[in-house]
Amino acid sequence: MKNFKVIGVFLVISLFKVVSCDVSTFILSNKENIRLEGSLILNTQRIFIFKCSFIEVDENSFKTLTNLTDLTFSENLGVNRLPHKLFEKNIRLENLYLIRNNFSEVENDSFSSLPNLKHLDLSFNKLKELNKDLFQSNVMLMELLLQRNELEHLEEGIFDNLSQLKTIDLAFNKLKKITSNLFKFNYQLETVSLQGNKIKHLDHGIQHLNVKSFNLHSNPLEIENKKVFEIIKSLNSNDVKTGIHLHQHNKNKYEEEHILNSTNFLLITLILVTLLLSILVGYLIYIIKTSKNSNFKYHNMNRLSREDLVNDDVWEETEINSNLNRN
Repeated sequence: MKNFKVIGVFLVISLFKVVSCDVSTFILSNKENIRLEGSLILNTQRIFIFKCSFIEVDENSFKTLTNLTDLTFSENLGVNRLPHKLFEKNIRLENLYLIRNNFSEVENDSFSSLPNLKHLDLSFNKLKELNKDLFQSNVMLMELLLQRNELEHLEEGIFDNLSQLKTIDLAFNKLKKITSNLFKFNYQLETVSLQGNKIKHLDHGIQHLNVKSFNLHSNPLEIENKKVFEIIKSLNSNDVKTGIHLHQHNKNKYEEEHILNSTNFLLITLILVTLLLSILVGYLIYIIKTSKNSNFKYHNMNRLSREDLVNDDVWEETEINSNLNRN
């Protein structure tokens, strides 16, 4: 009976009729030229709308769905942006999947009425920028998926209110730099993916991260002054147990530079040690020579003194004998 209700709703919605019935799950797929204008008057918790072609999606389309907890709106055509306040009345929404819709922009307050949102997937769209306050109200968000968009820059502070965030995927965008405090307040963060971006430099501000997986694979990382790898090393010291994936070219380049620097360090150390030993040996030779000269002088002085004493004794004896002979 429940399956019959689902199918019935499916057919009626396709014909743009007003529907009111008690169905927990609603599915709409592979339909063309749909105009979604608030006709979804359903007491439903889960909606799946995918692979459809839309003429229009009105901002009141989901307004009556106050019990909605899961919404999948994916792989649809004809919708290039999320309408203003589309989810304004869906305060119970926890899981929102907006995958492959070719969205080029998202309104600043698109998610402002979703305080219970836990999973948000905006992957495989054409988003180029995100407003700093876009996620300000989503304090319960645990997973944010933004991979395969066209993001070039992220405002510092955009994730500050996401204190429960555990996973963020920013892979395969066009990011060139990660700002110093981008994840500063994401204390629960466990997984970060920045794979396939255009990141050349890492800022020291990410050293505070204590994550399980930090993916930097396929980025054109530059290793001048070893800055990038010193930062990664600091991440390792913060119990990064898995998931630091570096482009093999960068890894080999770093290893070669590390070996070269180690060799140079050992060579310089050897030269300094040799120089110090030479100075020490020279000083010891000087001390020994000085000591020998002192001993020689002292010996000569003692010898001369003894000779003088002998001569004095001889003179005295001669003088005494001479006086005796006179007498």
